[in-house]
Amino acid sequence: MVQNYFHKERQRDHRPIQLREARNLAQNLLNNPHDRLDLLLRYSTAIIVEVAYGHQIVSTDDAYVKIAEGCSPAAAASGPPGGTPVDLFPILKHLPSWFPGTYYATVARNASHHFRALKDYPISQVREQMNHGTARPSFLARHLESISQTTSSTLSFFFLAMILYPDWQHRAQQEIDAVCLVQETLRWNHATPSGVPHKAMEDDVYNGMLIPKGSTVIANVRSMTLDESVYKDPFKFDPTRFLPAPVGREEPYATGQFGFGRRICPGRYLADDSLWIAIVTILATISISKAIRPDGKEIMPDDVPITVGITSQLRPFPCRLESRSEMASQLLKQFVEST
Repeated sequence: MVQNYFHKERQRDHRPIQLREARNLAQNLLNNPHDRLDLLLRYSTAIIVEVAYGHQIVSTDDAYVKIAEGCSPAAAASGPPGGTPVDLFPILKHLPSWFPGTYYATVARNASHHFRALKDYPISQVREQMNHGTARPSFLARHLESISQTTSSTLSFFFLAMILYPDWQHRAQQEIDAVCLVQETLRWNHATPSGVPHKAMEDDVYNGMLIPKGSTVIANVRSMTLDESVYKDPFKFDPTRFLPAPVGREEPYATGQFGFGRRICPGRYLADDSLWIAIVTILATISISKAIRPDGKEIMPDDVPITVGITSQLRPFPCRLESRSEMASQLLKQFVEST
């Protein structure tokens, strides 16, 4: 994400910020030469904060400046990277401050609140701004938005499935509390077909193949969810595949769409809930069907283009949405008016 946002060709986007802050720095240095170190910190902080979080620093009392002022000396007092006793003997971080060799561990403990603020405060601020529609373009806003795109993308695949397989829409509406439809949407087509690239931290061997340290490892999640040895007719949208016999085949839920291991998506539970709530609400109140041409013929969304990238996005395709009933329309209206 960092390389994508800060690649060479994109630097011109950041130059207006750098130019403005450089001019502010020069003016501030002329007006307050004795505050040089603070002004230099403010300059570098202002550029980083605006590019990363979309927040413009206009005074030395700014919360971001205060966080930087706490982190900067703490980082400087933390000793040589990788060369302190606690780096060589990590157990020292668990010992009390009076124990020999724990000086830098104590420094880290005392400064930890500054770095927690550095991590948590910008995210909370940008999320709040996004909720109010006031977030400015930034690295964080862009990637918080990209997280939500995976959910919206999966919902797009759900709409496509409902058009192509209307019988399953009717069955799902009859049994709205069944989870199988959501699971099959995730398996049939999902937003991260190749997962998120990982890096091998050490040499490894898998099935006789050497994976050298530093290699980029891409998990082919799409292949896993379409494995014919696991899923019968894997390209067919069939939610009953997960049900017990004799109705279904007890095929396993797909699990790779949110990644693997310690780098698994931390928002997977939120995403699952978001998908479930959206799909159930849509099915309970709306009928999704093929769009109709002026000549009365249905439009079949064949070969809908899908973008290629870490997240797959469906290109726009036509469909028809109608309220399932007057009661459903009234319920939605009441809910919206009451919130």
